[in-house]
Amino acid sequence: MKKILFILSILILSLSAQAKDPPKKYLDENYVFKHLKFIKWPEKTGVWGKIETHGRIAPNPWNLRYETKIVRDGKYSLRFEMRDGDCHRRDCDRPNKAGRSEVSFDGAYPKNAKGHVGNVWYAWSMYIPEGTNHIKPAYTILGQFKMPTAYIEQLDRINSSGFDEDCPEIPLLFHLDPEGVLLVKDGVEKCGGYVNKVIIPYPEIHNKWHDFLLNVNWTGKEDGFIHLWINDKKVYQSKGKTIGKSLKRKKDGKKMGPSFRFGIYNGKRFKTVETQVVYYDAFKSGKKCKKAALFHDCKNLPTTNLNIEGRYKLSWYWVDINKETKKIIKDEFIVSDKINIKNGKFFFEKLGSSKIISDKYRKNIKLKQHQDNLEIEGKLDLDTDDPSNITIMLENKSSHYEGLGILENYEKKTENVKVILTPIN
Repeated sequence: MKKILFILSILILSLSAQAKDPPKKYLDENYVFKHLKFIKWPEKTGVWGKIETHGRIAPNPWNLRYETKIVRDGKYSLRFEMRDGDCHRRDCDRPNKAGRSEVSFDGAYPKNAKGHVGNVWYAWSMYIPEGTNHIKPAYTILGQFKMPTAYIEQLDRINSSGFDEDCPEIPLLFHLDPEGVLLVKDGVEKCGGYVNKVIIPYPEIHNKWHDFLLNVNWTGKEDGFIHLWINDKKVYQSKGKTIGKSLKRKKDGKKMGPSFRFGIYNGKRFKTVETQVVYYDAFKSGKKCKKAALFHDCKNLPTTNLNIEGRYKLSWYWVDINKETKKIIKDEFIVSDKINIKNGKFFFEKLGSSKIISDKYRKNIKLKQHQDNLEIEGKLDLDTDDPSNITIMLENKSSHYEGLGILENYEKKTENVKVILTPIN
C-alpha cells in the first residue's frame, strides 16, 4: 500500500510540474518583458520548443502580457499590443518605421537542424478583438515562419543596412489586411510575395478564437506541401518546394529551416496608427497530427473537394458599408457576365460591358474551388483607373453562390465588390 501511495505521489508531483503557473511577475500589468529572454509557458508545446522574446520587442508593459480572461485552452494566453510609435533599438531607426511585440519558438526538428526541416504538424489559436484592423498604409504581420539569419547570409540577401528587406525568405506569413487575414509566401521561388490568399475573411475575424492546424513538409525539393485548416474548413493547400534552397549551416553543418515568430509586427507607419491587440494560445506541434491537434479531428479533416460545373451568370455589385453601424449604405448592380466551368477550369462565354468595373480586369480573374465555397481573386476597380487586388469568398446559398470583398477601406466606410454566381438552366 505504501508503495502504491508513493507511486501516486510521484505521478501527482510530475503532473503538477508540467502545469506550473508562470512567475507572478508575468501577471503584473506593469511588468516589462526583456528582449532575447525565454518566457515560461506553463504548457507543453511539443517540437515548437521554448518561447523567446524578440531582440527588438518594444519595451512597454502593454506590449506583451499573460492573459487570464480571454483564453482558448488552459489558464493563460499571450496578449500582444502595439500602439502608435512603439519600437525598440534598430527597429526605431529603420526607413520603414517598424516596430514589434513579437516572440518566437526556438525548437529544432529534427534535433540536428536549425529550425524545422521535413514533415511537421502545428496547431495554435489566435483571437483578434474588435477594433484591431489593418492600418493603412502600414502593414501588419501576425505570424511568420521565417528562415534563420545564417541562411539569409549564406544566400547573400542582407543589404548594407544589415537587414534582409530587399529579399527576405519567409515561407509562410500571416498578414492583417482590409480583406481579413491573408496567407502570404515570400522569397521562396522569387523575391516578393507571390501568394496572397484570404484565409479568414474580414467579416469573420473579430471576437472569436480561430484554431489553426498546419501540416508542412519543409524542403527545397518539389515533394514539399502545405495544408492549412482553420476552424472547420481547409483554407489552403499547395505542392512544391517550401524552402528556396536546402542549405546546411557552415559553422556546424545543421540543416536550416524556418522558425515561427508570432505577435504583432508592423511597419511603414508613416502616419499615426491605431492600437492593435491580438491573443495567442493552445500551441502544439509534432511529427503526427494527433501530437498537435487540440480542436481538430485528425481522422476527419475537411478536404478541398467542391466540384461544380456548367454555365453560370456572374453578377457584379458595388456595395458600401458604414464601418460604425455595419449597415449597407449602397448596393448597386453593375453588370453580369456569362461563364462556363468545366474540369475545374472556367472561361467567359460572354463578358458584359461596364464603365464602372472594367472589362479588362474582370476577364483576368481567377476562380478557385474549395470544400464548401468558391474564391474569386484578381485585380478589380470601381469607377477608377487604379485597380486593387481583391479576394472574394463565395458561400453556398442553396440557389446561388454569393460573396463580398473589400476593395477600399476608408475612415467611415468600406467600398466592396459583391458577386453573385447563379446557374443558367
